[in-house]
Formats: sequence, C-alpha cells, structure tokens
Amino acid sequence: MVAIAWAAKLSFGQEPKPFEGVMQYALSYYDESGRAVERSLIRVMATPQRVLIPDMRKISIFDTNAPRGLDSILVRNDMGDVLVYGKEIDAYWFKGMELRLLGLAMKATPLSDTPVDMSEPQYGGRFTVRDFKTKLYRYLGENGFRFELYLTDDYTVNWGLVGGAWLFGSGGLSVEGLDAFLDEGLVPARIEAFEGRTKVMSVNLMRMDSMAIDKRSVAKPRGKILHSTKDVLWELVR
Repeated sequence: MVAIAWAAKLSFGQEPKPFEGVMQYALSYYDESGRAVERSLIRVMATPQRVLIPDMRKISIFDTNAPRGLDSILVRNDMGDVLVYGKEIDAYWFKGMELRLLGLAMKATPLSDTPVDMSEPQYGGRFTVRDFKTKLYRYLGENGFRFELYLTDDYTVNWGLVGGAWLFGSGGLSVEGLDAFLDEGLVPARIEAFEGRTKVMSVNLMRMDSMAIDKRSVAKPRGKILHSTKDVLWELVR
C-alpha cells in the first residue's frame, strides 16, 4: 500500500487545475472480434463539492430490479450524502449506513462480473490521450484479465464519495489503489478492460469543458420529496 500511495501522489510536472464544468465520457462494449457493438455517451457535471451523473441508466448503475424512472445520481460531498432520483419520481436519500448498503446493491460498472483478484498497479509509462497528459497503470487479474487505467491531472476533480467501495458494489471489480488515485483528484482519461488479447470494454474521456455550473443544477431538485431508502434498497437486493 505504501507504493500505491506514493504512486498516487506522483507529480505530473505541473500544478493541477481544480475543475468545474462538464465532462463527457464514451462507454463502449466490444464483441469477440474486437468490434465495438454498443456505445453510450455519459455526462458528468462537477463542482468543487458535488458531482452529478444525469445519465446513470446508460452505465447500468442499478440492477434491473431498481424502481423504474431512476436516471440521475447527485453526490453531495459537502453534505456527505447521495440523492438518486428521476424526472417523474421523487428522490431517495442515502447517508451513513444506507449509503454503504447502496454500495452493496449497486452495479456501477460493466466490470461487475470480472475476476476480483487484481494485482497491485504496474506503472506503464506516460501517454497523451486526446490531448490529456496521462500516466498508465496496469492491473492483472485471473484468466488473462487485464485492466488499464490512464490517469491525468491536467485538471483535478473532487470525486469524494464517488470513490470507495460503493462505486463498484459488492462482488464487483476490486482495483487496488484506485481509491487513492481518486482521493488525489486524478481524472480517468481512459479505462480499458481486456480478456487475453480481446478488448471487452473501454471508457474514454472525450472532453472536459470548464464552465461555471449553476448551483441549482447540482442542488436537490425543486419539489422533490426525499423518500426513505428502505424500499429501494429492498428492490435492489431481492
């Protein structure tokens, strides 16, 4: 863990710029021939204290048991909680133990069925990914599984509660040291997963647009009632 913490704190040779604005990621799945068969664009809005993902249905955060209509997740690091809501339904409020239980129920990445025993990260060098200066960290798993993480600190993001076990869910991919990278505010510019020589999934940061985010955009939606999470947790884990 000492080596991991040291790696997370490596200087990229410049003073990081705190980011406020909109990030756009492209999520792609591949077939056995390596051809992209599905592609989704994911927006992430970030302020110094909050992160909003308004397209969470696209990244399969919830299992199919989730109540219909949930499509946005608001992480309020300043409040220590998470709001999950939809346009047509009210909001569910997760905090403390309920937030940890949410982590046990969530499937936040398409890697949730991959082997969980991953190696410590191997430093793989410096690369430029879509004009972002990055460092590559490679993880090796069972059965030829490989996970490659390209990180940039051209900007830094306060991920806060986005990091940690709840992001990947119980039984999901366990990436040693990823929490430390996110705690440093490093931004994933590219994530790729391979089974042997075949790429199975990629997440690419397409652009980061710095702009002032209206506080109302990352606030509890007006008129939404905060409901108990007991019902939604039961739906997710049953």
